[in-house]
Amino acid sequence: MLYSPMLRSILIMTTLASSSSVMGKEISYDYIQGGFINTLGSDPVPDGEGFEFSGSFSVMSNIAITAGYERTDFDERSGIDVDTATYDLGVTAHNSTIAPGASLFVNLSVLGGEVEASDGAYKYDTGYAVTLGLRSMVTDIFEINTALSREDLFDDHDALFGFEGRIYTSEKVSFGAGYVVSRNAESLEFNARVNF
Repeated sequence: MLYSPMLRSILIMTTLASSSSVMGKEISYDYIQGGFINTLGSDPVPDGEGFEFSGSFSVMSNIAITAGYERTDFDERSGIDVDTATYDLGVTAHNSTIAPGASLFVNLSVLGGEVEASDGAYKYDTGYAVTLGLRSMVTDIFEINTALSREDLFDDHDALFGFEGRIYTSEKVSFGAGYVVSRNAESLEFNARVNF
């Protein structure tokens, strides 16, 4: 499999994180965040840069509503600039009883996507995403997140694997850096989050 060495490393790190003797810091699903995205393209996707805003809001003890917006401007290819925007609205079910300081979650989201080119071409579609992930507190101030997603948008099925490290500078404020790989591209992501 293309990503097996990376997946093996991530699984080992996640297992170690889950089994470490971690304090009583509770993982929050009530937050807003904003960040920067740098897409490292390969054929057929060019390099691009963008931003994202998202939030998660608990409605029950193990259920949260999620919403997000992401916009990416891709570098010129064949004399044409391309901008994309993705909107999502979803629900997350999570369980924090698997291990101390760890939370398993599943998210189902409805997606809306726009692609606009400088030559006037425009395309819009709706689809869905399903994500399975694990959040683990390695220490009181450091969290590791891993997630596997399937997205269906613009008649294309894609699988994405993401890994993120997050450091808490206070109880409410944290900063994350992550890596996401899919069939067509790789992305580096940096964000700031405020829990409430």
